[in-house]
Amino acid sequence: MSPWELDHPLDEARLNRNLAKTTGYVPPSTSSNVTKAEVPAAVSTPAPAPAPAPAPAPVTQSTLAQEREALEKLLAETSIDTTAAALPSPIVPKSPAHGYLRDHELPPPPQTHGKVVATSVAVEPVVEGQERKVATWSMKSDQTRGKQAVELDITHGPNHLIHIKPLPSQWDEEVTLLIKGPSVKFECKHVETVLAPEGRVTETVTAIQGITFPFPLNLHEVKLRVEENGLSLEVKKPSNYE
Repeated sequence: MSPWELDHPLDEARLNRNLAKTTGYVPPSTSSNVTKAEVPAAVSTPAPAPAPAPAPAPVTQSTLAQEREALEKLLAETSIDTTAAALPSPIVPKSPAHGYLRDHELPPPPQTHGKVVATSVAVEPVVEGQERKVATWSMKSDQTRGKQAVELDITHGPNHLIHIKPLPSQWDEEVTLLIKGPSVKFECKHVETVLAPEGRVTETVTAIQGITFPFPLNLHEVKLRVEENGLSLEVKKPSNYE
C-alpha cells in the first residue's frame, strides 16, 4: 500500500474541517475517520439593536406661528366660492301629483327693505273651484294712506309660513276673506258719498285684492291671526309641496 493511500483520508478530513469553519458547509464524508464531533456548529450572529428615535424638536412660539401661517395659506388656496352665483341652480322636477310650479320657477316678488310686498291690484283672481268665506271683520281707516284699493302686506316667516294682511285705507271698511282653490281674496267694502248732478249720492264701493299660490289651500293650512287693526291670514305650505 502506498503512502498516498494512507494519508488521503486524513487530508480529506482536514479539508472538510477547514471548509466547515469558514463557510459552515459540511460536505458528505467518505471517510470513517471524520465524526460529527469534528464539525463545528454554526454560530448565530445576534441582530443589531435598533437605533434610538431622535428626540422631537422643542415647540416654540416661532414654530407655532410658522404652522399657523402655513395652514392659513393652505386654506386660502383651497377655499370654495359659496356665493349664489358660483353654486349651480337646483333642478327640481314638477311633481306629477299636483302639477303646480315650484318656488324656483316663479318670478321673484318685489323686495322692500327685506319685506315681500304685494301692490294693490283691484282685480279678482280667476280660479276654478268652490269659494269659501273664512271670516268677516271691520277695519278702521287710516287717513294718512289715501288708498282707494286694497293693499296687502305679505311677509315670509319661519317654518314656511306666509303672512298676509290687508292694510287700512282712508275709509272704515268691512273686510271679507274668501278662499277659492289656490287663491286668497280680500273684499273690502266701504260707504262713500259722492257729489252727483242730482246731489250727494251715497254708495257702497267694493275693492278686491287677491293672491294666488302655486298649491291649493286646505283648511288645515290656513290660520287667522288677530292683529291690532283687524285680522290677518297665515298660510303654511303643505307637506307634499317641496
